[in-house]
Amino acid sequence: MRPNLTVLTHVLVTRLMFQGKRATGVEISYRGTLYRIGAAVEVVLSLGAIYTPKVLMQSGIGNEAELQRLGIPVVQHLPGVGQNFQDHVAFDCVWEYQEAIAPRNNLSEAIFFKGDQSGLDSPNLFVCQAEVPKSNAENVARFGLPDAGWTLFGAVAHPKNRGRLRLTGSNPSDPIMIDANTLSDPDDLKAAIAPCKGGHFADWE
Repeated sequence: MRPNLTVLTHVLVTRLMFQGKRATGVEISYRGTLYRIGAAVEVVLSLGAIYTPKVLMQSGIGNEAELQRLGIPVVQHLPGVGQNFQDHVAFDCVWEYQEAIAPRNNLSEAIFFKGDQSGLDSPNLFVCQAEVPKSNAENVARFGLPDAGWTLFGAVAHPKNRGRLRLTGSNPSDPIMIDANTLSDPDDLKAAIAPCKGGHFADWE
């Protein structure tokens, strides 16, 4: 462990602290108590595609109208915060083993990329292989899931649709609303069908 590094786990970052418009530290909730940690040089906020904009908006950086609606003091009107959300949505095709084979290594051993049309600069689809049966809760409830099997799941590599993230309240524990806008672009919908159409992954040569 580096002597100048402290790692805290199970911490909720509640907001940034500011002096004027300069970030000076972070406020955190740790073991039921709020702490404020000041920065000597700079603040690096790296919480991923969902929680980074969430903390920014909770801190008063975002669309002024949205922040004012929730009673959050505006530090900087920056309407792009929470916009342009992008995600890769995968669609599972599951095969049941006639005889169960134990998973090996990291469970996902292969991935390949392919274009479903000519004239593309790069492949617009990708497919991953998993050595276990997997699906979402809705599909499992409707179709079931075998005890042993394997999965191929295809996804759109460069989706055109864009979603947005919005706060549901001013409290840091309030969940964030994710409007992914998935498959809203007709080209994305067409591409998403291609890998699993008829289950014929074997046709992809």
